[in-house]
Amino acid sequence: MCQTGKDVVAEYENSDELKRMRFGYLLHVLDYVLQDRDRVFKNDMIALQEKNKDRVTLQNVFDLA
Repeated sequence: MCQTGKDVVAEYENSDELKRMRFGYLLHVLDYVLQDRDRVFKNDMIALQEKNKDRVTLQNVFDLA
């Protein structure tokens, strides 16, 4: 259910359940943020590789010669 992005309404009866629910919310938000940052990082790396594909480096100097 966390993968769908739908809202969830949950009720609790005591403070222990509230603590577990808060921890679950925290993990869900952290997972979302980390997935988003990973996607941005991968896109940035692809853009950087495309920008530098014709650039001469130590790794490709003999291939380009």
